[in-house]
Amino acid sequence: MKNAIKSLCFFLVLIYGMGAHAQDDRQKVAYLKNGTVLRGKVVEQVFNESITIQTANGEKIKVPVSELKEVVIDENEEEADTVKHVRKIRPPFDYPGKQFFFQGECLLAYAEIGSRVIGGYRFGQFGILGLGIGVDGYTQGFQTNAATDAPFDGVYFPLFVHYEGDILKKMVTPFYAVEAGYAFRHSNDDSYIYVTPLNHPVYKNYGGFTGGVSFGVKVYTRHLLYVNCAAALDVKQAGDKYTNYYYNSIGEKISLAYSSASFLFMPGLKITVGF
Repeated sequence: MKNAIKSLCFFLVLIYGMGAHAQDDRQKVAYLKNGTVLRGKVVEQVFNESITIQTANGEKIKVPVSELKEVVIDENEEEADTVKHVRKIRPPFDYPGKQFFFQGECLLAYAEIGSRVIGGYRFGQFGILGLGIGVDGYTQGFQTNAATDAPFDGVYFPLFVHYEGDILKKMVTPFYAVEAGYAFRHSNDDSYIYVTPLNHPVYKNYGGFTGGVSFGVKVYTRHLLYVNCAAALDVKQAGDKYTNYYYNSIGEKISLAYSSASFLFMPGLKITVGF
């Protein structure tokens, strides 16, 4: 009787082991955190360290547990042989959340070329706020309210607040941007001033308000690097001040002074790369 019970127990253990072995040999699908999918049989497991999957072509791929998302039994083994043993799943686009950003701009405008850098914080889709600095070279543009024909050429150094918003939460989205600040100006162009030994001229140039608006298209990558291309209007204020004095033939001091100011409007194109 005891021998019969022992034989029955051995038989049940053998059947269970064969069933478990058969289940382990079934086709498995392993999903990795980076989007890779491996299809094959699990031939080795190291607890809490790694698993090794043998694909249909016999290749053995060892995957650390830290990179593994899940492993499931393939319910359609008949189609498994027609599927490549490794394939990529394109992960969904994740629109950037609250975070710091940094971007560089290239400005190509009428009578002006410049570059800017902007850094700030993304509060949301319509709340992208930052501070920017730049260097712009201006030669000759549209002028308004100019008191004289004084030139406003020079190098401008804008310091400004930048506000931006995305129209859509998608990889490709229209966007808008507004800027406002102050632009310092440097220029040595005083060649139009007539100087004699009796004259004592002083010529100063200065900047003023700077601002602009732009509207265009922004393209995000899945690594949240983005590229912008936008139509833009850049605005600058500039001025000149000229003073001079001399003594006439009877020793009187004669002083002269004038100043001029203008707003410069430069339509153009902005190209931006940021992250």
